[in-house]
Amino acid sequence: MKLLNNLRWFFEKCRRVLAYAKLGYDNYDFDALTIENYLLFKLKRIEPCLINGHCDLTVEEGPKKMKALKLCIKILERLNNDDYTRFDKLHEKKWGKLEMWTEPTGDGFHRLKSRRERATTPELKEQERKEYIESFHADARLENRDRQLMYKIIAKYITYWWD
Repeated sequence: MKLLNNLRWFFEKCRRVLAYAKLGYDNYDFDALTIENYLLFKLKRIEPCLINGHCDLTVEEGPKKMKALKLCIKILERLNNDDYTRFDKLHEKKWGKLEMWTEPTGDGFHRLKSRRERATTPELKEQERKEYIESFHADARLENRDRQLMYKIIAKYITYWWD
């Protein structure tokens, strides 16, 4: 019986090492998203444990803690998928698909050129460019808002999720 328990323990440890190794293989020390990838990985691993009784969900705060955990996982998945293109998609719908190409400059370099089908005059091109920059900043603000909310949730509930 003891041998069987030792084998189970050994294979459980190997399974954990492989799960962490897969995560670590694709991450780099100076990649800004690495910490968020680890947080997502850890939160997804503890969620079933907390649901299955490793947390007292009968107390008044229990459902609130689990709701916060689920929200944090959702935000981390969105950050991990870099899913912040809402305003970029609206901009593309208004101005058309972005076409890009390069042209030689004559001195061995190439210049990047772009256009959108509905930006036909110089005034419209300038307006489109300004709106594109604003759409980029609006999407970045959404991403920053989510990141701040996620860290705020973690700061509040970290002692309940991990001991």
